[in-house]
Amino acid sequence: MQLNVSARLEQKLTPQMIQSLKLLQVNSQELELMIKQELEINPLLSTAEDLLDQADDQGDEYDDDHAGESEEISEIAQEDAVEDLKEVEADDIDWDEYLNSGMETHSKGNDMIGTPEETLERTPTYESSFQENLLHQLHDRDVDSFLIQIVEYLIECLNDEGFLEASPLAVEEIQFGDISPKLKEALIEVEKFLRIDLEVIEKPETQSQHSFIREALHVLHTLEPIGIGARNLQECLLLQAYRVKFESPLVMPILENSFPMLQKVQVSLLAKTYETSPENIQKAFREIGNLDPRPARSITSSVSSSVIPDLILEIIDGEIRIALNDKNMPQLFISSLYSQMLSKGSRANKEEKKFIKDKLNSANWLIRAIDQRKSTMMKVMKAIVQKQGDFFERGPSYIKPMILQDIADIIEMHISTVNRVTNGKYVQTPMGVFELKYFFTAAVPQGDGEDVSSRQAKEAIKALIEDENPKKPLSDQKITDALKEQGLKVARRTIAKYREALGVSPARLRKHF
Repeated sequence: MQLNVSARLEQKLTPQMIQSLKLLQVNSQELELMIKQELEINPLLSTAEDLLDQADDQGDEYDDDHAGESEEISEIAQEDAVEDLKEVEADDIDWDEYLNSGMETHSKGNDMIGTPEETLERTPTYESSFQENLLHQLHDRDVDSFLIQIVEYLIECLNDEGFLEASPLAVEEIQFGDISPKLKEALIEVEKFLRIDLEVIEKPETQSQHSFIREALHVLHTLEPIGIGARNLQECLLLQAYRVKFESPLVMPILENSFPMLQKVQVSLLAKTYETSPENIQKAFREIGNLDPRPARSITSSVSSSVIPDLILEIIDGEIRIALNDKNMPQLFISSLYSQMLSKGSRANKEEKKFIKDKLNSANWLIRAIDQRKSTMMKVMKAIVQKQGDFFERGPSYIKPMILQDIADIIEMHISTVNRVTNGKYVQTPMGVFELKYFFTAAVPQGDGEDVSSRQAKEAIKALIEDENPKKPLSDQKITDALKEQGLKVARRTIAKYREALGVSPARLRKHF
């Protein structure tokens, strides 16, 4: 065992620094929630609306009874003035100087108070799972209680896409809980049924020798949307097809008897099998394409929150102007009601003054951190405009390659700061709302020392595919040649990667007969 003394430099993050970094990372909605929470726990923070309410209260006239009460309080205050003054003088801190030494009294922002319509609080929404939605439908049905328990178990066995899946555990290892022996035996049979390997489905609800499983499947398959509770894609599409009237008479035969060929999009082979033209097969394909292969998505009650831009970019008379979208952000002030308790002559004791001092420091730091956040966001956005000026003036096809380090070099800040500012922040432009991350794209070398943006290459590929002849779709090599004629040198493998990222099928699957 040895004791050594050494000197070293290390940087530790204070709680205030951590809070500042957190404020920099959150978007406007999250920041608004954080400010509301801070207003609830810090009495020294107030908003512009609070100041107006205080002004209205101070303008009220007192009754005569209150006037006499005020005189009595004043006399008591004069009697205790000497002792209070001694306590204040014994304190080493000059609170008057402390309050006036660079402390922020309010946050910088819009001086106008928004109208009531602009400051309505957003209503929180409850997001229910699709299993809960199915259970609500089930309990509205007039079904035997024993059968309901079987269907409830089947609903629990649904995956995120709405297909039935067996438990990953072996049947003998499954813990069914405290249930009756009859129900346990039935659920074991359900698990055995779910473990049957299926390749081709002839008809749904007829694959089990147990009548209660067939009945439970029938109930599950009648719940909305149709297609829920299938064991594979073929059964899912068949459950929907049985309830739809198709124009093409080939839809049902293809789904029931030729599903492997449908999956491989073997148009010519299907045309020979059913002795018809490729055009008729593709017509049946289009009708099958209207069915939902993932039915659970249509009943998932996840409410997509609307995107509120953090920044607004406008082009006025050819000049790009940037502004923060903080009109709904409450403007913070230091409450004078509590801060006066730190001044000389105050009757507050040391513990009260210590509490107020801590809250005052916290409030002042929050105000400064918010102002610093606004300043940093403006710097980053101006740097993006500086690098991507052609994008905002001429359109998305003129976006340039750009990385986080490029912006960090311009604003002379660390790359992690730029990453925090751009993550989850949006800007409203004349061309739409974009996430700040959208403007950062990889470079595609051109061989002559210049680079083009990968997003620009994707836009060019998308435009070529949209204008192609559907009877003679462009292969990846032909797209490569066409881009080369436009001055873009992109490898065929890169074309394939970008095409898949755009969700575009290969040429053989895009062909129309």
